Amino acid sequence: MSISIQPSNQNLAQSSKFQLTFDRLPYVTFFCQTVGIPGLSIQPYAQDTLFVNLSVPGNKLTYETLDIKFLIDEDLMSWLSVHNWIRGMAFPESFEEYRNLPLLQRNPMLNGATDKPQYSDASFTVYTNKNNPNYRVQFVDCFPISISGIEYNVENTADTILTGSASFKFSYYNVNKL
Repeated sequence: MSISIQPSNQNLAQSSKFQLTFDRLPYVTFFCQTVGIPGLSIQPYAQDTLFVNLSVPGNKLTYETLDIKFLIDEDLMSWLSVHNWIRGMAFPESFEEYRNLPLLQRNPMLNGATDKPQYSDASFTVYTNKNNPNYRVQFVDCFPISISGIEYNVENTADTILTGSASFKFSYYNVNKL
């Protein structure tokens, strides 16, 4: 007698069934091409014993960055929205740039944005193969740490679309079944 355990849902996940939404980046939301759920890890620590050092699970999580790739529209709005956010946090010319950071948001009333204008929450919704929302990953207190440059090239055809990439740090994320 053999026991066979089969999953109740045998539908496989499809990599193109998702939507990434930032509270303050509507153009990136619309033009997003790739995104992944960042990995996480804990650092074990050594517990000394008389005979051998044992590895014990740590208690601090380390999250990988949230990396995305997006199409760049001809007005550069998808790229500029991230660029201006980074620039506003670093205020390279004046403190006025940081004071204007809340004005760059789509809706400055979201999530106490005036208290923490450098942050934005984000959600990553994964859909079933029948286009129903399945899981939502909620990222808390995201902020961009890098954005790629834009490369123009006369050797490309008119069909070549410019893309950009950006990396974000965040406090933590939660995965919720919908």
